[in-house]
Amino acid sequence: MSGFKLIAIRTLDNCEVNGKDFLKVLDKNTIYPIYSSYSYPNNNFDVINYNENNLVDFYKSKNNIKINISAIVGSNGSGKSTLIELLLVANYNLGAYLKMLKKCTCDKKDDECDCNKEENQEFLKAKNGFSIEILYLNEIDELTLLIFKDGKIDKCSYKKSNSQFSKNK
Repeated sequence: MSGFKLIAIRTLDNCEVNGKDFLKVLDKNTIYPIYSSYSYPNNNFDVINYNENNLVDFYKSKNNIKINISAIVGSNGSGKSTLIELLLVANYNLGAYLKMLKKCTCDKKDDECDCNKEENQEFLKAKNGFSIEILYLNEIDELTLLIFKDGKIDKCSYKKSNSQFSKNK
């Protein structure tokens, strides 16, 4: 694999920022799986089972390159858009946490502004109160967990033994 493969999203206890509940119709402390080949026996990401037999390989290119197509499906009002919104806020928080997001602080109009000057910029802050976990495979097929909690981000990697993943200590 190359790149990023979203495996699952887990909502936590609190996901409210400035009075806005980001969970909407989603349940707290619930795993929303993207791939059926992974299962979570304790409804958390402490231990993750992997069943290769659940993979369906519909697409292969002539050069034996696997093509992976994912979708979030469900009935109206089931939380599909909410899951995408959680990913967008997580992406924002990651950018803010890594100090990649800045805003202009000058009082000039847009066409007169010189926002490229350091003195006219300040870093954006992560959204406090936003708490979710994102499980993904990275570009070298390592299972990784990002934990977003109250403006901070923790990262955890996993080791695989047979068909089960467990957190590295």
